Amino acid sequence: MLKDMNKDKIKILEGFIKELNVEVNDLCVYCRDYYEDDAYSSYDSDSIEEPDSDEFGGDNYRYLTKTGAQSACRRAVKRIFSYVSREYEKTMKAALSEMKEYFADEMPDYLENVQDFIEVFSDYLESCVVEDFALEDELKELMLKKRDVYFSELLDWEKVQCEMRAELERRVNWALSAFKPVIPDDKALLDEMNSSCDFDYDEDDKRYCYDIDEACDIISEHVEELIEGKAENLFNAAAAACLDLIESYADRVKAALLALYTDIVENETGHKLTDEEIEQFREENLELPVYDDNIEELIEEPKSKTFIVYPWELLK
Repeated sequence: MLKDMNKDKIKILEGFIKELNVEVNDLCVYCRDYYEDDAYSSYDSDSIEEPDSDEFGGDNYRYLTKTGAQSACRRAVKRIFSYVSREYEKTMKAALSEMKEYFADEMPDYLENVQDFIEVFSDYLESCVVEDFALEDELKELMLKKRDVYFSELLDWEKVQCEMRAELERRVNWALSAFKPVIPDDKALLDEMNSSCDFDYDEDDKRYCYDIDEACDIISEHVEELIEGKAENLFNAAAAACLDLIESYADRVKAALLALYTDIVENETGHKLTDEEIEQFREENLELPVYDDNIEELIEEPKSKTFIVYPWELLK
């Protein structure tokens, strides 16, 4: 057994732990990429039952004055807005239900990333070889002696799977259920709808009518864009909540690596590492995962200063 661990052996141990940290970061990246571009495949409810202008009095020559037709048109526009709001609520509830089913169906495959990680990581700790980086016999003996102290529970797949599955289901349901599909009153949109209306006069009947076809198109297009944006935000919020759990697990594995390193070095050198030395080791060997894109950019509102946009921030 090592009695006086020299700097070269410490560097070898640090290099081994750094390689293990790469595997931990890869787990986060795999899980981050798992749901990428899947927002639209998670639901089919992306369009509303568009309003029929005839059902709201369009093209009905019944008004003696243009002023009367204009007043009736404004009332019709408000009824259209109310109708589409109800359609939006119905469509979003269907989309949310479909998303919940999607995440539930994908959960086993999502967790396979963790299972694969545990199998590979356990093999690395057992063999003390990561890729082409291997510990020599004395360091290997120390590693094997200490590993179960810090990793027995973290690498117990049955235990980890049980805890993660329950927590992931809770997070997804919570993230999606927090949303209340209500369209706020939008004066600018109502003004645009009213401005789009046309009026016609029938010389034979001596009556006016209003044409609200374009108003129906405007509100339908607006709401379908709203559904698309909200649904994608909700999907990304649920995916972010899932990733946050994986990152929390990864943080625990990294903490165990740090504790393992500290234990071996301090016991073999008789030197208690300072806070500065521990922080330096962390910065050099336990880097955070690097993602191709920032999840904040995938969720349009609101912007958060933290990595993850939590559902209660997104869905106020």
